[in-house]
Amino acid sequence: QALQRLGAAIEELPGKCREAFLLYRLDGLSCEEVARRLGLQERMVWRYIARALEYVRMRVHGEESQGAAP
Repeated sequence: QALQRLGAAIEELPGKCREAFLLYRLDGLSCEEVARRLGLQERMVWRYIARALEYVRMRVHGEESQGAAP
C-alpha cells in the first residue's frame, strides 16, 4: 500500500516539480545537473525537491492532501 501511495503522490506532483524530484532521487543527478537539464536555477530545483519530499511524505503516511499538489 505504501508503494501505491508513493507512486500516486509522485504522479500528483506538478510537471517540473515531479521531473526535478525524479531526476534527483531516482536518477541520482546532482542539483546542479538537474538544473542544467531542466533549464532552471539551482535554487528553484532545491525548492521543487523540498516541496516534493514534503508532499510525498505527507501522502505516504496517509495524511490527506490539503488541496492540490505543490
